[in-house]
Formats: sequence, C-alpha cells, structure tokens
Amino acid sequence: MMKKIFLILLISFFILGCSDKKQNVADEDKNQEQPVNKGIPLNVTVPDAREGDHVQGKEDAPVTIIIYSDFQNPFAARLSGAGGSLAKAKTEFGDKLKIIFRHYPQSFNQLAEAAAEFAECANEQGKFWQMHDKLFENNINNKFSLAQFKKNVEELGLDTAKFDECLNTDKYREKIKIAAVEAEKIGIRGTPTLFINGRHILGALSYEDYDTEFGKEPGLKSIIEDALKK
Repeated sequence: MMKKIFLILLISFFILGCSDKKQNVADEDKNQEQPVNKGIPLNVTVPDAREGDHVQGKEDAPVTIIIYSDFQNPFAARLSGAGGSLAKAKTEFGDKLKIIFRHYPQSFNQLAEAAAEFAECANEQGKFWQMHDKLFENNINNKFSLAQFKKNVEELGLDTAKFDECLNTDKYREKIKIAAVEAEKIGIRGTPTLFINGRHILGALSYEDYDTEFGKEPGLKSIIEDALKK
C-alpha cells in the first residue's frame, strides 16, 4: 500500500514539474516577442541631425522623427517596412516630416551589423533608402541572409565592383559601432526607438490609436498631429 502511495506521489511531482517547465518556456517565448524598455532618462539629449545621418524630408519640416533601428529586428521591420506605421505617416503627412535614421544593431542579431554595412555601402551610390527598404522587406519575408543582400545589390542596379570593395574594406564598421555605443550612452536598449520632436517611443507603434488595459493610447498619427499643434 505504501509503495502504491509513493508511486502516485512520484508521478504527480513529475507531471507538475513538466507543466512548470512548459509554462516557463512559454513565458520565455512570450517575452522574446515583446520589445523591452529598460528606461531612458527623462532629460536625455538626443543629437540633432549631423554629418553621417541618413535623412529624408525637408530641413525645416515641423516634425522630426529620429529612429534608432536594427534591420534584423522584427519590430523595426513592422514599423519601417512596407505598409508599416512609418510608411503610412509619410503618405499622410508628406513634407511635414523629417526622418533621421541611425544604426543600432543588436548584438544578438547575427546579421544586423552586416545589413547596416550593406546599407552604408549602398549610400555611397545614392541608394541608402532603397537598400533600407529592401533589407526590411527581407526581414518581413523571412529572407534575411547575406545571399539575399547581394541579390538586393543587383536589384538596385549598383556597381558591384565598387560595392564589393566597400564591403571588403570594412569601411563603415567603425561608424556603425560608434552609433551603437552612442545609443547605449543615451539609454537606448531596444529597437526600434523613436524620438518625435524629442518625445520618446519604443517599439512598433501602431498608426492609429489603440486600446490597452490602462485605456486608449495614441498611435503614431495622433502623436504627429499633437506635435504639429505645438
């Protein structure tokens, strides 16, 4: 009888242990799907546009959106890729926006730094934003690989000899690393991170307002409209 009770207890502990393990794995997966904001100081000073930045829009546009981004990050692709919130904002607000892109490749994304180098080398031939769009398209379509990046070079009609020379000399590696260090000094820990006329936002912000357990939160459209009123 005692042996039977012991066996039942042993089986019960085993089942509970498996359930806890499954729950922990599920929780880890869930956490990996969400961008994490570890906090940025309230009075942070974000550098204005300067040489080396990639800028879209007029210099005197009333709304400036500074984006620290990683081409391999799925949230960054959701924000900046085709059909994303940023694309919708460009269509609706046009010349009222100035977009400034800065690299912040995450160390755990193995091809993020390489993608940034491809974008910089494309910039030498006047095609940064076109390569920017291609890289995020690769991300969205699960085609994020060096082989695909090289196809993008051909698709954009770039001079492959000049492009290869740019890549092989690691010409922009230091620039990209410096950009990442600067982002971390500011307090940025995740991508995409945006500053809209200084207002800090983390993650793939939806374009329209959205509901949360704390009430309705403003989407990118409302934030831009608010900035235009000031």
